[in-house]
Amino acid sequence: MESLKENIKASEHIKTTINFGGFYNSIHDGNIEWACESFYGDDNGNCNWDTILDRVDFKQLRGVYIDLYCDLFSDWLKENYNLAIKFKNISLSSPREYNFETDKILCDIDSAENDLLINAMYAKPAFLDWVKDRTKSRSGFISFYDFDDVMNNKNDIFSVYAFEYLASEYESTEFQSDYDRASGYDVLYSEMN
Repeated sequence: MESLKENIKASEHIKTTINFGGFYNSIHDGNIEWACESFYGDDNGNCNWDTILDRVDFKQLRGVYIDLYCDLFSDWLKENYNLAIKFKNISLSSPREYNFETDKILCDIDSAENDLLINAMYAKPAFLDWVKDRTKSRSGFISFYDFDDVMNNKNDIFSVYAFEYLASEYESTEFQSDYDRASGYDVLYSEMN
């Protein structure tokens, strides 16, 4: 295996992806729906979805949501992994149809932050085992990258795998409480006014 440092590009930032589970039938879609129903509902909890669909720009609302998600995820990375990562140029990539893939967050991170991410995740055996399994081709699935490709950061792919692993850990342990604590619904409400 080549030295990882030799493969890291000398650019100031890298483009990466956060596979956060997307919006389709997920907790994230549920959070947005709940916020809409709460904002547009009457005192009895009734709401008219036709009114909501006429008034809410869901593309814009999802943009606000992923900005908030990245802020909370960044805080969690700092608290749990001592990684100070600031996500920049955040945007949402949504498929035309959800039968093969779901929404992903596209963003940039500084190359120095990527170096810290690589070092932290190299020291985590559970992550290395996860990558071995995730990059293993099997019936019905051919992995585009193999384990060595990821470990050598081919095409800056290491961060994509690392953030998918970390986002899954974050959402299974902390996301809901972080989202409530951060008054995420207030942020969404401000966009609906």
